[in-house]
Amino acid sequence: MNILEYFEITPKYKNIIKEINKKDKNIQINNAATNVSKILICKMYQENPQNIVVVYPNIYFANTAYEDYIELMGADKISFFPVEEFITLDLISSSNAYRLERMKTIISLLNNEPKIIITNTEGYLYSVMSTKRLQNSFFSIKTNDIIKMSDLVDKLVTRGYKKTPTTEVEGTFSVRGSIIDVFVVGSLEPVRFDFFDDEIEKIKTFNVDTQLSTGVLQKVDIYPIYELHYEKNEIESIKNKILEQNKTTTRITKDIRALEDYESLDSLYIYLPFIDPNYQPFISFVNNPIVVFNEFTEIKEKERQNILELSNYFEQNSFTGIFDFFNTTSTILPLSSKNVFLSEFQSSIDEIKIDNIYNLSTSNNIDYNNNIKNLLDDIKINNKKTYLITHLDEYKLLFFKDTFKNAGIEYIEIENIKELKKQKVNVCVSENALGFVDYEENIEVLTPHEFLKGKITRNKKLQKIYNESQKLYHKDELKTGDYVVHQDYGIGKYIGIKTIELEDVKNDYIQIEFDKESKLYIPVENIYVLEKYLGSTDRIPKLSKVNGKEWQKKKEKIKEKVREIAKRLIAVQAKRELLQGFKYKEDSALQLEFEREFPYKETKGQLDAINAVKEDMESTKPVDRLICGDVGFGKTEVAMRAAFKAIDNSKQVAYLVPTTVLARQHYLSFKERFEKYGARVELLSRFVDYQGTKNVIKGLESGYVDIVVGTHRLLSKDVKFKDLGLLIIDEEHRFGVEHKERIKEMKADVDVLSLSATPIPRTLQMSLSGLRDLSLIETPPIDRLSVQTYVLESNDSVIREAIRRELGRHGQVFYLMNRISELDSIKRKINRLVPEAKVAIIHGGMEKDEIEDALNLFLDKTFDVLVCTTVIETGIDIPNANTIIIERADTLGLAQIYQIRGRVGRSDRIAYAYLMYDKNKILTESGKKRLDSIKEFTSLGSGYKIAMRDLSIRGAGDILGSEQSGFIDDIGINLYMKLLNEAIEEEKGNIKKQEEEKIIDLKISKHIDEQYIYDDEIRIAMHQEINKVKTREEVNNIINEFNDRYGRLNEELKIYVEGKYLNHLLKTKGVESYMVKKDKVTFNFDKEKTMNIPYNLIKAASIGVPDYKFKYVNDRICVEIPLTNKNNLQNADYYIYNLTKFLENF
Repeated sequence: MNILEYFEITPKYKNIIKEINKKDKNIQINNAATNVSKILICKMYQENPQNIVVVYPNIYFANTAYEDYIELMGADKISFFPVEEFITLDLISSSNAYRLERMKTIISLLNNEPKIIITNTEGYLYSVMSTKRLQNSFFSIKTNDIIKMSDLVDKLVTRGYKKTPTTEVEGTFSVRGSIIDVFVVGSLEPVRFDFFDDEIEKIKTFNVDTQLSTGVLQKVDIYPIYELHYEKNEIESIKNKILEQNKTTTRITKDIRALEDYESLDSLYIYLPFIDPNYQPFISFVNNPIVVFNEFTEIKEKERQNILELSNYFEQNSFTGIFDFFNTTSTILPLSSKNVFLSEFQSSIDEIKIDNIYNLSTSNNIDYNNNIKNLLDDIKINNKKTYLITHLDEYKLLFFKDTFKNAGIEYIEIENIKELKKQKVNVCVSENALGFVDYEENIEVLTPHEFLKGKITRNKKLQKIYNESQKLYHKDELKTGDYVVHQDYGIGKYIGIKTIELEDVKNDYIQIEFDKESKLYIPVENIYVLEKYLGSTDRIPKLSKVNGKEWQKKKEKIKEKVREIAKRLIAVQAKRELLQGFKYKEDSALQLEFEREFPYKETKGQLDAINAVKEDMESTKPVDRLICGDVGFGKTEVAMRAAFKAIDNSKQVAYLVPTTVLARQHYLSFKERFEKYGARVELLSRFVDYQGTKNVIKGLESGYVDIVVGTHRLLSKDVKFKDLGLLIIDEEHRFGVEHKERIKEMKADVDVLSLSATPIPRTLQMSLSGLRDLSLIETPPIDRLSVQTYVLESNDSVIREAIRRELGRHGQVFYLMNRISELDSIKRKINRLVPEAKVAIIHGGMEKDEIEDALNLFLDKTFDVLVCTTVIETGIDIPNANTIIIERADTLGLAQIYQIRGRVGRSDRIAYAYLMYDKNKILTESGKKRLDSIKEFTSLGSGYKIAMRDLSIRGAGDILGSEQSGFIDDIGINLYMKLLNEAIEEEKGNIKKQEEEKIIDLKISKHIDEQYIYDDEIRIAMHQEINKVKTREEVNNIINEFNDRYGRLNEELKIYVEGKYLNHLLKTKGVESYMVKKDKVTFNFDKEKTMNIPYNLIKAASIGVPDYKFKYVNDRICVEIPLTNKNNLQNADYYIYNLTKFLENF
C-alpha cells in the first residue's frame, strides 16, 4: 500500500492542495503533524511537478526528513542540500557527504529536473556562484575528442578532483599509462578515458571492486565537486581583490595558498564574492520555487543564533566587505513563487502578511514507550476510531496479527487504501507509511516507528550518501617506509622499487633496508617472501641484522611457544569430541514468534551466526562458539535467540559481562524482550541490594529464574543453578585469572557462547577452523550511518557549537583528552563555554567502581558531557551520545581513533566526531596521515580496513592469551600466524615435505615502466597478478585486464606475462634443464617424461616450429631453438610465444 493514496481519497487534503496551487503568495497551515506535512508536500509535487524547497530549522531535522521523503517518493524525485553552520564550514571544512549532496542538487537544477529539495536554515540562506559560472564549471568529453591528457588532468584539478592511485570514491581520478579514470560527482559508476595519443579513443564505465570495464559511453558530463570554481588564469586577480580589502595575516596567507593549490576549497566559502562578484542566493538559482517552511519561528531563531555567531566571529577576525554576503530570510522570502508555513500547532507569524490560513486538525502519534501493550489498550478504549496499522513486510506483519488475535482484537487485512474500513482496525504491508492522527477523519495511522521508536529500519536507499564505502581489500598494500618481515632475514623497512639492468635485461626489485643501512634486493615477483609487519602496539620495531643470529634464535623460541598452543588447542578439541551435550529441539512456533518481534532487518552475517548457533544446539556435541563482530553489529540478538531456545527447552541461561554498566544494559534489553513470554529475567551485580541478591540466588537454585545477567558476582560459589543450559560470556578476555578459572569450571558441562567486539585476524580464523567454532559478523547494520568527521585546530567556538548542537537534540557528548592532569581544566573550559551543560569526569586512574558509577549516571542522562581519557575505548554502549570531541587526536594511533570514534554513531542518528590538534602546532608526517585517513573514511572504507587490521591483532592476543602479544610484536602477526598454522598441521600429523623450488631463468625483462604506471603500489600488485599466471586463459585475461585498466601494454610487458606462463609450463611439463645463450635456447625433458612422450606427438607439435632441432641424448629428448631473425621479429624474446604453444601440446 502507498500512503500517498490516502490523500487522494480524502477530500480535505485534495481541497488544500488545490488551494495551495492558486495565486496566494503566503499560505499558513496549522496543526499539521510532522508526517502529514511530508505526505502533503509529496502530493503537491505529484499534482504539479515543480521545484519545492522544504526548509527545516537544523541539519538534523533535515537529515531525518530526507530519509522519509525518499521512502515516500523514491530517490530520483528528492534532492538534499545540507549546509553546516558557518563556523563549521569556515574552520573545519564541510563534510564530504554533505558537499557531494549539494553538488548533486546543483547538477539536477542545471539539468532542469524538478525536485523536492530538502534543506536546513543555513541551506536556505546559502549563496552560490552565478548560474552562468556554474554552467561554465561543467564540461563534456566525447569519444574522438582531441584533448591532451595533461589538459584533462588540469581541468579535473581545478574542479576539485583529487588524484589517487586507484579511483574508488566520488571526486577522485587516477592516471595510468594511456588511461585516466574519473569518478564523476553524481555518477553510479566511475568512467575510464582511453587515449590514443591526444585523442579519446574509448570511454568506458567500470566496476569499483574489480576495476574492470562494464560498459561503453559516447559522452560524459563532468561536474565540479565544490561550489567554488575558478580557472588558473583568474587566481592572480582573485588574490589582488582579497588583498585590496584585507590585511595580510597568517590566515589570509594560508587561504591564498589554498586557493592557488586548489586545496580545502570547502573552507574558503567566505571568498565567494572575490571569486564571483555575481554570486546569488541559492533560492534565486532554484528559480521561482515553492518554499515550504517547517516551524518558521524555529527557523528565525536559528537565523538569529547564526547572526550572533557571525558577529562574534567577524569581531575576532579582520575580514572586511564580506558580512553583506550572508543572506537573511527577509531579503530572500520575496524570491520564491510561493511560501507555505507549516506548524505542528496553532501559531501566528506577525512579520509576514499571510494570504490564507488552513487548519489540518492532525497531530503526531502519542509515544507508546516501545510497549505494544499501551497500543492494545488504546485500541480497546477507542473502538469507534479507524486504525491503519502497517509493517514493512508480510513476515513482520504476522507479529501484529498474532498479537491482535491473542488480545481478542478483530482486524481486517487490506491490500490498498480503497479497502480501508472505517471504525475498524486495518492492517497492511506498506514500505512508505508514516504515522499520524487525523482528528477530523477520526483515523490513526501507525507504523513500527511509532511504538518501536529508534529501532525500525527500512532498506534505505540513501545509505550510500553516508557510507561512502570502499571495497575491503585483503592484501596489505605496501607503502614506502612500511616495516616488513622476511622469514629468513627478519624485520626491515621497505624503501621503494628499484629497476636494475643487467645484460640488456631490466628487472624490478623491492628494496628492503635492514640494520646499519644494509640493503636486500628482492625480485618483485617474489614479494610473497615478505609480510607486512603488524604488531599489537604502535611501537616502531627494531630492524634486524641481515646476517645476525638473533633473528633465528627469536624465531626458534616463538616456534616452541606456538607448538605449546597447538598442543593445547588439539587437546581441547579431542576432549570436546568425547563429550555428549544436550540436544535441543528444532525451533518451536514460540521461538519463531520471538524472532519475528526483532524490529531490525537481520544482516547476512547475523543470520549466518544465528543458523550456526542453532545447528550447534540441535546437535549432540557441546556448544562452544565464539562470535566476533563490531559493537552494534548484532551479536546480542544472536545471544538472545540462543537464550530463548534454551529456556524454550526448560534450561536456564547465565549471561556474564565484565562491567556493571553492560550488565544493566543487557538486563533491561533481555527483560523487555523476554518477560512477555513468561520468562523471568534477573540481574546480579553490586547494584542489586542484599535482599534482592538473596532472592535471585534462591530463584536460580529453585529454577524460578530463567535468565540471569550479571558481572563476576555470577561466578561466586554461592550461585547455584537448578539446570543451567547455556552460558553466554561477553568479552571473556576482560575477566581476571581467578574468574577465568571459575568460568572454565562452569564451561565443563554446559553450552557456551562467547561474544567479542574485538575482531580477530582472518589467518587466525583459518588456523582455528575445526579447533574452535567461530562466527564472524562483518556486515554493518542497515541503519548504521557514518560518523561525520572533522579535523581542525582546537577552537572554542566549534567546541561550544558542537556541544550546544548535541544538547539541542537532547543528546550527550564525549570529550576526550588523554592526559589525566588536564581533565579538570577541560571541565572548567566546558562550564565557561556552555554553562548549562552538566559535566562529569572519568579516567583510568579512578577505581573501577567509581568509573562504573559515573558511566551509569551518564547513561541515565544525569550528565550531558563526559570528559574522559581513552578509558572509554571499549565496553561502553551509550546510544544517546552522538558527538565526540577528541583533543590532540594527532597523538593517538589510527586503530585507537577508529575505536574511540566508534563510541558514537550507535543509533539511527547522525553522529559527529571533531578531531582536534593544538593551535599553531606543526603536525608530524605520521600524525597528519593518520588524521587525513580518519577524515577520509566515514564507514567501511580504506581507513576501516587499516583500523580493523590493527585491532584484529588485539583480538589474536585475546583468544590466544595476552602473553602472546609480546611474541607477535617480535616477529609480526603474519609470520606468527604462519608458524602457528604450521605447528597445528604438524600436531595433526599433516606434515608436508617442502619441495625445492625449481628456478628457471628465461633472461627476459620483468619490468613495468614508471612512465606506464607511476604508483609503486599498483606496480607491485601487477607483478603479483602476473606471478599467478598458470593457464593460457589467465594470460589472455590478464592482458585484457591490463589493457582495460592501464592502457595498451607494450611488447616488453606482454612478453613478461607470456614468460611467466612459459616458466610454469617448463616446471610442470617435465623439463629438466633450460639454458638461454645469445644465438640459441636449449632444454631437455627429464627421463620419465621422455619415456611417456610418443613420437607422433613430437612430430605433430613440431609442425609450427620447423627450426626446432630434436636430439636423443642420455635417454632424454633435447630441444634446440636457434635465435634467428625469423624468431626475433625485432625482439630477441619473441621465441617465447612459439615455445609456449609447443609445450602446451604435452
